[in-house]
Amino acid sequence: MSKTVGIRELKTHLSRYVREVRDGDEILVTDRGRIIARLSPVEPRSETARLQGLLLKLSAEGQIILPRIHKKAARPAKRKKMKGTSFSDAVLEDRR
Repeated sequence: MSKTVGIRELKTHLSRYVREVRDGDEILVTDRGRIIARLSPVEPRSETARLQGLLLKLSAEGQIILPRIHKKAARPAKRKKMKGTSFSDAVLEDRR
């Protein structure tokens, strides 16, 4: 997918356009309405990576909703019982 952008707009939002090129898009740079340069990815992306980029872009635009990946919640480690005052008591005592 090609997009046309003027030099001033490109300078103002360069990082956004570089991100789009990284995602596989092509940017045509214009000077007073004339195309003077083309920004395109150096390496062609794999089909899977290109589709993932497209899905993320559509999701960011609100056109689709991506499913959530459900993972089991990790159980917190058991607390070790220690002798002496608790950490919160030590902090409160230090504040006095």
